[in-house]
Amino acid sequence: MDMRRVQHEVLVEEWKQLITTCRTSGMSVSRWCRENEIKEGRYYYWLKVIRNEALVKHPNTSGTGMAVFALFLAE
Repeated sequence: MDMRRVQHEVLVEEWKQLITTCRTSGMSVSRWCRENEIKEGRYYYWLKVIRNEALVKHPNTSGTGMAVFALFLAE
């Protein structure tokens, strides 16, 4: 595995944790991002990356984004 891929995988894992923390915080994404000094656009960028990678890993899971989001929470 090349260094860029390793870095990407590390970032994906970090963002999975951040997104999970946000989702379980009870706050809106906007408020959580403000309070954690994270740009909201960055949050949504990584959410999209993670969802897309989950779809590639599990192509038979179609439908709502929540099903895909649940997949990455289970990994």
